Amino acid sequence: MRRTNPQKQDMKALTQLVERHLSQKGWKLKELAVAINPHNPNKTLRKILKVLEREGFDLDRRNCMIQTVARTLHISDAPLDAALEEDRQELWRQIGEAQRRSFKGPYIWIEVTPDWHPCLVSITGPNIYRKLSVPASLDVLKDEKDIIRVAGEFIAEHFRSGDLRVPQQQVTHYLYRKEFELGYRFTPDGKFVEKEIGIYFAPVWGVRIR
Repeated sequence: MRRTNPQKQDMKALTQLVERHLSQKGWKLKELAVAINPHNPNKTLRKILKVLEREGFDLDRRNCMIQTVARTLHISDAPLDAALEEDRQELWRQIGEAQRRSFKGPYIWIEVTPDWHPCLVSITGPNIYRKLSVPASLDVLKDEKDIIRVAGEFIAEHFRSGDLRVPQQQVTHYLYRKEFELGYRFTPDGKFVEKEIGIYFAPVWGVRIR
C-alpha cells in the first residue's frame, strides 16, 4: 500500500482494517480498484487513497467510497465503525495538540449560531470577528469570583457596544478562555453559565461568499 502523508500516519485503523481484508483475498489496492470499477480503476484507486489518507476529514460510514470498499471486501459494520471511531478520536487528539501548541491566551471568544458567517470574505479567518483581547483588569485576577464578576461586566458592556462585529441576534455566548483547558462561559448580558474544563476546539477558518 502506498505510503501516506507522514502527518497522517497515526490515523491508520481504517487502513489496517482494509489491509487485513485485502491480504485475505490476496489483493493489492489496484485489484480492489479493478473490482470496484473495471472500466476506470485508476480513478477509483485515487478515490480509495483519498479516503485512506483522510483528505477532507471524511471519516463517516455514509461516505460512498467507504461503503463501496467495505461491501467489496465484505467488511461488516461493527469493525468498520470501530475503525472509523478510532481514527476520528486520533484526528481530534492531533487537532487538540496542535491547538494547544498554538494557543495564545487568555482571550474572550464570541460563540455564534451554527449557520452564521460574515457576509464578506475575510482572509484573516474568524478571529477578526469573534476574538477579543482581555482587559488588563481581568487578566491580573486570580480569585474565581472576581474573574466571573469582571468578565461578566466586560462581556455585557461589549455586547451593547458598537465594537460587536457579529449581529446581536447571532451571538449565543461569550467564552473567556483563561487557559487552554480552562474557560468561563457567559450569556451575552454577562451572566455566568458554566465553567469549561477540557479541550475547546476553536474554529480555524470561516468564510462565505455572497
